[in-house]
Amino acid sequence: MEILSIKFLIFVFQLGVAFIPFVIGGRLLSFSNDQKIKIKTKISQKLFGDPRLLKLPAFNMVLRFLAVIFFLIGAFFALIFFLYNF
Repeated sequence: MEILSIKFLIFVFQLGVAFIPFVIGGRLLSFSNDQKIKIKTKISQKLFGDPRLLKLPAFNMVLRFLAVIFFLIGAFFALIFFLYNF
């Protein structure tokens, strides 16, 4: 008797694909203000060469937008995998 079957491995993969976007979206929403400033400064320095070009309100809006996108991706995969199993 096998401990790991193919169906179980597929289930674990589906669970990971559906769950990881929710975790990433939640992490994006839970950054503290200091973490947001550090990330904004790094990104602005790498992209534009000046750490002050990105403004914090615009950066916060982009973070929220990305979090919503990740939540929608996770919900989409969860729905697809739920419908596929029935």
